[in-house]
Amino acid sequence: MSATPVNIAGKTGRRLMVVYRALGCERARLGKACAMCNFQLHNTIPNAVETIPEQHKHVLRTVQQFQCEQVDLMVSGNYFNPNELPESLAHEILLSLS
Repeated sequence: MSATPVNIAGKTGRRLMVVYRALGCERARLGKACAMCNFQLHNTIPNAVETIPEQHKHVLRTVQQFQCEQVDLMVSGNYFNPNELPESLAHEILLSLS
């Protein structure tokens, strides 16, 4: 995992893009996957949501190591769908990065 350059309001900084291994796209699990992505192919970890707190610890260390000003969060689906990522966990992640 590494950071890339970013320009935020005219200032250069570091950006980290994170894709948590999670349950993945609810639509794909229901057999209604969108044709524009292949997220359903990347969610092969059983009980993936249970591993997110440990994944996030690694993210926090990386943010500190590279002194990132911006962090982009993804979950191989919809970060804000509580059927893909529990709302309490999504909130906890955002708070820890604020």
